[in-house]
Amino acid sequence: LAGLRNPENPQSGLYPFFNGRIMFPVANEQNEIIAFSGRLLDPEAKTSKYINSRESPVFLKKKTFFGFDKTKQPVIKARRAIVCEGQIDLITCYEEGIQNVIAPMGTAFTEEHATVLKRFASEVALCFDADNAGLNAADKTFAVLAPQNFEVLCVEMPQGEDPDSMIKSGRLEEFKQLLADAKPFHEFKIDRMSKNLDFTSARDRVQFANEMAESIA
Repeated sequence: LAGLRNPENPQSGLYPFFNGRIMFPVANEQNEIIAFSGRLLDPEAKTSKYINSRESPVFLKKKTFFGFDKTKQPVIKARRAIVCEGQIDLITCYEEGIQNVIAPMGTAFTEEHATVLKRFASEVALCFDADNAGLNAADKTFAVLAPQNFEVLCVEMPQGEDPDSMIKSGRLEEFKQLLADAKPFHEFKIDRMSKNLDFTSARDRVQFANEMAESIA
């Protein structure tokens, strides 16, 4: 909960590590608190939106999902995990009955994450932002999940929306329909790329073929 102001000088005193943040306790699968995550309250502050406790023998970001102590049983029942990008998205979904949700701890999806999840689910639906960063995140997550034989689906989110914003604006049923209509990863990628490429152009056709070949391989 605290850090040294100057790590090279212990006499410099301590500062509150999560100052000005809303706190989320992070539990392991046995519901034991192993870390904290803090989300910035001041949108104008020039610092990271989320920070987590420092890693320790019991807390490794690369194998920890936020909220999994609550959502593990729904994931097992559905054999499907919906991957959200943040804690608020997960909490809002869970409160509205969409409970087979998981969220990595502010880090990219790792092989360790996939290994943990493989015990409980065979299908993963990626619910990422509808921008280039979201598409890149979907690409990287697919590359981790596919070798472990997950069926990977992608949810077609509206531009500028996330699960939390859709649900809180009264569009819960619309969001549920998007989840139901999630597309297989390559179908989703073809649709996304076709919006940005001109298939009458040889250069764009080559770019499309190269990108698709890499993920298919």
